[in-house]
Amino acid sequence: MMNNLDPIDTSNTFTIISIRLGMSVIGYIVYLVGGFDNMLMALAVLVGLDMISSLVTASFKKDSAHKKDGDSFMGARKTILMLTAIMACNILDILFGIVQSDIGLRKVVIYSFIAEEVSVIIRNAYILGLPIPKKIIDVVEILKRNGDLFEAKSKMKDKKYKDETDKNDEDNKEVK
Repeated sequence: MMNNLDPIDTSNTFTIISIRLGMSVIGYIVYLVGGFDNMLMALAVLVGLDMISSLVTASFKKDSAHKKDGDSFMGARKTILMLTAIMACNILDILFGIVQSDIGLRKVVIYSFIAEEVSVIIRNAYILGLPIPKKIIDVVEILKRNGDLFEAKSKMKDKKYKDETDKNDEDNKEVK
């Protein structure tokens, strides 16, 4: 029988501290993303479904884009970057004073991530041969094309910046 004068049982101390530290970190992250509301819960569920559908697609389709990536941690990195973007937008909402309004950067970013996750899930279902209505396929293609346009514009800006820096380097060589 253990009495009150016995020393503290240290076998569980590390476990208790780890649990408290983990809960504190999770609480702080939830605070930084603006709380765990329905939008964030929907995004979390869709991220999980996206990961599951990507794994299933990669396992059934040998020539799938998921196999070509060669990176099994891409989904985890994408999720971390999503949370980082949501945190940044939440902080900006706080700074601009639009925390509880109907429109805010946080809500816009979460809705765009939700749309992206849904499009990836539908695209994976289509790759696996599940019957998807043509209208939904058209919407996914438009979203994909817009994403490709954004990527192309970004590459063009990078190329333009590279060309300008190369020109400046040539000008500097001529001056010397």
